[in-house]
Amino acid sequence: MAYLICHPLHPRITQTPDKITEALRSPVGSFYSLLNNISQHIQEGEVDLSNLTTRILALESTLKTLKQEQESLQVYLNRCRSAVAPIRCLPFEIMDHIFVLASECNRFSLDAALHKDPIAFSLAAVCRSWRDVALATPRIWSSLAIRIMQGERWLELRSDSLTTVIDLCLARSRHLPLSVTLDLQNINSIPRTVMERLVSESHRWCNLTISLNSRLGRFAEEKILSTITELPALAALECSNATDALVRLSQGLKKAPKLASLKLVNSEWPHQKIANMSSLTSLELDGDVVPEGTEWVPRCPNLTHLSLWALQTTRSYRRVRDIPAGSRSITSLSVMLWTHVDCVTGELLRNLELPLLTSLSLTGPSEYPGPCEKALNTLWGCISHSGCTLSSLRLDNVPIDDKAFITLLKLIPSLTEIIIDHHDPTLHRPLITDALFQAMQLPGKQKPTKATKKSTRSTVQLESPPDLLLPKLQQLSLKVGCQTFKSKQFVDMVSSRRNLQAVYVELGAKCLQLVELIVLDEANDGLDAYEALFELKEEGLRVEVKIPEDEEVKEPVQDVDEEDEDDEE
Repeated sequence: MAYLICHPLHPRITQTPDKITEALRSPVGSFYSLLNNISQHIQEGEVDLSNLTTRILALESTLKTLKQEQESLQVYLNRCRSAVAPIRCLPFEIMDHIFVLASECNRFSLDAALHKDPIAFSLAAVCRSWRDVALATPRIWSSLAIRIMQGERWLELRSDSLTTVIDLCLARSRHLPLSVTLDLQNINSIPRTVMERLVSESHRWCNLTISLNSRLGRFAEEKILSTITELPALAALECSNATDALVRLSQGLKKAPKLASLKLVNSEWPHQKIANMSSLTSLELDGDVVPEGTEWVPRCPNLTHLSLWALQTTRSYRRVRDIPAGSRSITSLSVMLWTHVDCVTGELLRNLELPLLTSLSLTGPSEYPGPCEKALNTLWGCISHSGCTLSSLRLDNVPIDDKAFITLLKLIPSLTEIIIDHHDPTLHRPLITDALFQAMQLPGKQKPTKATKKSTRSTVQLESPPDLLLPKLQQLSLKVGCQTFKSKQFVDMVSSRRNLQAVYVELGAKCLQLVELIVLDEANDGLDAYEALFELKEEGLRVEVKIPEDEEVKEPVQDVDEEDEDDEE
């Protein structure tokens, strides 16, 4: 293509603004004598202006053409690079694994603002080879999440297309187990054809989640659930505000031999219709429950994990006086502490015996912040009379101070792991303080490090070993919103627990293996305060310290001459 070549313009006039100004300031007679020359000057200037405008239009047209050719060439080169990209050379097995990781769930959202093509369909539309891989990978089609946020009119317009894509997913998933999620928040209906398609494949349901609006609590097509007679593959069930749906499913749940995980949020379990829960190993209860709804909890003989989140009821609670042997199998317990009197969590804990409990996770109250000493006393009473041996403790924004926490730690000498997240600004009680680290520090002569060789050592060897706090502790993770302790106190505590004296080893104490510290507040002691920890890192201690504006505290570089000087000293 021939392009316009830019030649220099030769204007007819020379712009002399100073002469015009001089003429305006001259006498009247001299000014009129210059009028003829100025008129001719203007005519020649208009010709020059017209030529410039024509040249600009021609150049703009040329520039537009060049930009179009540039974009076209860029698209072509991108396609060429895509054709020889390394991903084209990946084996089918690796592509299969990548597709599975990328499409954990196909979300079908009937919301005008959130509507997007499911990830499996997007992957299959890239090219022919990707489509072949997608169609040959049934796992990416086996997870279906239907989310309806619009009204009934919008649902009628989209129901046919939704039915079509559901049919495609069910066909392409072949005979693999299905994960089905029904999220109906602003509507109490779902296309009947879609529900019929899903129920027809109920024998393949592996994970089922039903989440309804708390005000509605039901949907019109839930009657179809009554046609399910068995759920042979169901392993996990989660229901939110779906008591009626559970009742409809009760016939199929009677024949669900693989059901191992159950989560109920503001939903009542039909325990009168389903009494045998021998396959259940994990149970999570949250929100409003009826009084009888918790009585079947201790009767799960193989239950290993139990989560209790803000259980409450307005009805009178009938206490369970006989503690079945089934409650003794629980090894992991998660509890949200309560502050209100109508919470039935405490009543349930009083009727549980947990001799095999090894892991305990506590979360502070969210809706009703405040002191929860009564809840803690009830919980520790349950642990005490159970005679269990705890090895792991996790605290998430629990309103407890350092003194009370130290007292509790003395009652659990078997702990090997402690995880504390205390960053909520509404918590006015300091938990992670110098007093806590002083109590955790093992007294006595410590092994000197490079950072402490030059300091004055005045520690004295212990004559008799004292009572140890947390002698089995091996992992410690702390996350704080603001620094309520001195970095030196923390470093000294870690050093004392990493370099154990022989007297502590004889008492059965364990060395600290992992330390994590995250400080969210910008007011901290800086990186230099943790220098000694990285000398312990060379000896095998796993250390990770994060502070604002610094991803990770790195080991400071020390000159070789300084190291030699330290060794000589």
